Amino acid sequence: MISKSKAFGILIIMLLLYVFWNSFTSSGIELAKATAVDDEELQVVNLNGQTRTLKTSIDISGVVEINQDYIITFTKRIGVKARLQSVKTLK
Repeated sequence: MISKSKAFGILIIMLLLYVFWNSFTSSGIELAKATAVDDEELQVVNLNGQTRTLKTSIDISGVVEINQDYIITFTKRIGVKARLQSVKTLK
């Protein structure tokens, strides 16, 4: 059985690792063309030709049109797929 002090030490280390991992969150904004959309992901190509797959929290397949330009805002963490924050059409 693990002693209370070892369990507490492991808990502190896990908390510090989470804070360290979470501190590497970055956000970005891009002008991009939608290339694929489904109920959980949006795939876009930015002006440099870089393809990015963004995870969505809701189904946006009825809102986003393929081959249309959008301004997208997203967040990214190490080891996790980028997450879509907002999508706006160009006017």
